[in-house]
Amino acid sequence: MNKLFLIIVTLLLFQGCTSVFFQPNHVLYYSPDQFKIDFKSVYFKSNDKINLHGWYLINKQKLKKPKGLIVQFHGNSQNMSSHVYSLAWLTDYGYDVFTFDYRGYGTSYFKYNKDTMVNDSVAALKKAYQLKIKNNCQKLILYGQSLGGNMLANAYSKFPYKEKVNLLVFDSTFMNYKKVASQTLRRSWITYLFSPITYLLISNKYKTNNIIRDIKTKTLVIHSRSDHVVPYSNGLSLFNTLKHKNKHIWSLNKTHHIGIFNSKKSTLRDRFLKYISKN
Repeated sequence: MNKLFLIIVTLLLFQGCTSVFFQPNHVLYYSPDQFKIDFKSVYFKSNDKINLHGWYLINKQKLKKPKGLIVQFHGNSQNMSSHVYSLAWLTDYGYDVFTFDYRGYGTSYFKYNKDTMVNDSVAALKKAYQLKIKNNCQKLILYGQSLGGNMLANAYSKFPYKEKVNLLVFDSTFMNYKKVASQTLRRSWITYLFSPITYLLISNKYKTNNIIRDIKTKTLVIHSRSDHVVPYSNGLSLFNTLKHKNKHIWSLNKTHHIGIFNSKKSTLRDRFLKYISKN
C-alpha cells in the first residue's frame, strides 16, 4: 500500500511539474485592433515544417524606418493573444512588435514539448530578423517573459546573426528548470516534502546557465522581489551569471510576475523607453 501511495504521489507531482511549464490554450483574448493597432498575421514554418502563427504590430506613426523591432517570446500560459498587451503599447512610440505562438498555443494544435518549443523559437527569431530587414527597423530587441526568457536564450544561442541583436531583455525568467520547479513545490506545505523529487523528474536539457555565461550582447534583467511565480533569486542568479559588462538589472518591488508595463501610468514605461533609445 505504501508503495502504491508513493507511485501515485510521484505521478501527480510529475503532472504538476509539467503543468508549471506548459499551460497553453486556444482562446482569443485580445486582438491588436482592439488597441487600434494595425497589424499583419505572419505565418512561418519551424524546421520540421510545422506551420506557426504570429502577429506583426505596426507602429502608429507608420515610420518608414521604425525605431526598432521588439520580438516577444511570451510565457508558458494561454497564448500570444493574452500576452500581447504587455508590449503592444510600444507601437505608440515608433516601435514595431512581433509576437508569435509556439506550437500547441493559439491557432496551432500540434503536440508540443521543450524540444519543439525551442525549435519554434529558433524559427521565430529567424523570421523576426527577416521582418526587421524588410521593414527597415533600426534596432532588434528580443524580449523574453518568464518561460519565454528560456526560449529566447536557447534561440539566441543558435542565431547566426548575434551581432545584429541590440538588446536582450529577460523579464521574470529563470535558467534552471529543476530549481524553479522545486521552488514551486516548496511554496505549499502539501508538496514541500516532495520538492526534491523534481530533481529526478524534470529535465534540465534546456537550462541556460552556459548560454547566459557566453552572451556578449547588451542585456537587461527585470525581476520583482514580489514575484510569487518565479522567485526573485532566479533573476538575480541570471544577472550574476552574465560575464560581460554591458548588463543591467532592475530589481523591482510590489510588481506582479511579467506585469510591470500593464498600467498606462507606470513610470517603468518611460524608464524602458529611455533605456532602449540609448545606443
